[in-house]
Amino acid sequence: MFTLGTSITAIAALGNIILGFLVILRNHRNLLHISFFIFSLLMALWVFSNLIFSMSPSLFLLQTQYALGGLVVPAALLWMLILIYGRIPSFAFIGITITGFLLFFASYFNGLLLKNLTLSDISLPHVLETGPLYDFYGLTTGILFLIILVILIRGIHVSPKEKRSQLFFILLGSLAFGGISVAINFIFPLFSIVPVAPYDAQSSLLFVGFSAYAILRHHLFSARIVATELFIVVIWILLFAKILLSKTLGDILINSTIFLSIGFFSILLIRSSINETRQKEELQKAYEELKRLDKAKSEFVSIASHQLRTPLTAIKGYISMIIEGGYKRNPKRQKEVLESVYQSNERLIHLVNDLLSLSRIESGKIEVQKESANIEKLAQEVVNELSIKAKEKNIDLTIKVSGEKIPSFFLDTEKVRNVLLNLLDNAIRYTEKGSVIVKIVPVYKNEILTTVQMQIQDTGEGMEQEEIEGLFESFRRGKAGQQTWTEGAGLGLYIAKRFLELQGGTISAVSEGKGKGSTFTIELPYQTSKA
Repeated sequence: MFTLGTSITAIAALGNIILGFLVILRNHRNLLHISFFIFSLLMALWVFSNLIFSMSPSLFLLQTQYALGGLVVPAALLWMLILIYGRIPSFAFIGITITGFLLFFASYFNGLLLKNLTLSDISLPHVLETGPLYDFYGLTTGILFLIILVILIRGIHVSPKEKRSQLFFILLGSLAFGGISVAINFIFPLFSIVPVAPYDAQSSLLFVGFSAYAILRHHLFSARIVATELFIVVIWILLFAKILLSKTLGDILINSTIFLSIGFFSILLIRSSINETRQKEELQKAYEELKRLDKAKSEFVSIASHQLRTPLTAIKGYISMIIEGGYKRNPKRQKEVLESVYQSNERLIHLVNDLLSLSRIESGKIEVQKESANIEKLAQEVVNELSIKAKEKNIDLTIKVSGEKIPSFFLDTEKVRNVLLNLLDNAIRYTEKGSVIVKIVPVYKNEILTTVQMQIQDTGEGMEQEEIEGLFESFRRGKAGQQTWTEGAGLGLYIAKRFLELQGGTISAVSEGKGKGSTFTIELPYQTSKA
């Protein structure tokens, strides 16, 4: 016969199961959802074992309680680690899992954890005789519980505002449930007070309540259909309570059938609602992406048309004046005009090449063609190509190799050349005086050459941190570039970044601030084959 206490315990077990299924139905592939489902299922089994023990006490059922309790706390710790840090370090997972299973199996060895259970009058508590590992069990679970609290408190301090609120409610539920459970199972027995009692299982309702509030109210698991779920939960609890209050076997069977039927169709309803919500979210994301692409297209057309128009207008104007004979009597001036036409044409070719490269990159049609090359020779060729431009500005352009000679390795020479030309051209353009230095640095790991670095250091304009953050995005330019050279489209560094990424390389930039120069670092993997 169910009493008020056993009914509360049964509802606590059901609450854990319901909460676990609500979470796993949201996303059965998400590690956070899976870990919570495992934890809630173990919690439900533990509470259910408490319920059975309270109705029919035996040493085996008590051992089962402790065995399941030995799994609940480690499972809760694993869930907390995923919740706050997004992952579980392998050593932590192995250690926590082994600890849980040791506690689980130790609980069933007679004499190790529990020796004997003397059943007393139903109005009195039962007398429990503990074994040598009982204190170890309590200490271990207590330490794991303290680690959970420490992780939760730290998570509250380091997490964003919305997540802090979620973790705070979980912390309250953990303190309430864990505190009562530890007190009843380990502290009270030391003073011979209520050695065995079912109140710790009933107190899991506190944890369930706080966790449910955090999950559903604060969207810990991306809840989008809270009203539907809460309505179904209320129906489940009412139907389950009706089963508990049944007086005959026939009533129990009828009410159980209704409960299972409603439960089955409720799960289908929840899944349908979740799928519908996900489809709406996906459509909204697709709409936002289309808006972003439309905006990007408009920006692209605007920038491209402006950048193309400028050199074309200059070329048209100069050629028109030459055709009209405006410079026949001034050959020197005519030569200057032709040089301007040539420079405008070069800018036009450069811009068109950038736009074509951008198109191939975005469409995924660009290919990597690796060949064995000497990086020092390649860098020297680029330096020689730009040396005249550096001399015109009286800038010292040099190349330095740090360490021993680097053997040839496989890379896409044309793309790396393009990146070096872009970076060195920018460095010379934005440096009024001083030097531009190319450093080639081999990087070793365990005495094995793994990476080759190329650092382009200049004494030019420099950059603020906010400029660096968006430097490698398409159509983005630093303040110095906008002021010093207005013809740029903001594509060169973006293309350089993508060219390097296609080869497994990276690019980064640092600067101490305005007027203090910049350093761009290219990293290429040292590969001795095309693979």
